Amino acid sequence: MINNLDISMTRRVNCQKHYCMILNFLKLIQKSDSIVLRKQGNLENALKNFTLVLKCDSHALQRNQLEINNHYNYIGGVLMNQNRYVEALENFNCVLKIKPPCLPPSHSSLAKIYNNIDSVHYSMKFYQFYFL
Repeated sequence: MINNLDISMTRRVNCQKHYCMILNFLKLIQKSDSIVLRKQGNLENALKNFTLVLKCDSHALQRNQLEINNHYNYIGGVLMNQNRYVEALENFNCVLKIKPPCLPPSHSSLAKIYNNIDSVHYSMKFYQFYFL
């Protein structure tokens, strides 16, 4: 009885590993496709794909905060290209809220996020922000 239990647990673990590998491969394809669509100017489909990848990563068993932050950053960039500035700001602010605690305040990825937020403010002609 114990041997059967060990075998079934081993099979379950192997199935979970294969499932995670397949899911990661599909997310990589979807993300690459989204980047190509964005560069081609097909922003609506790129936004759908980035959102799908974000949902997959958000529901994953092992969440990678840096990957989730990158997805929010990509989505914010697409929204900014579509002149949907308020939604872009919301996505960029999500990145700041969930940033990994291991990052120091002067980390380069945070500088990129603040630069994106400033770019949105500039595009909105919200110049008051720059004189504070």
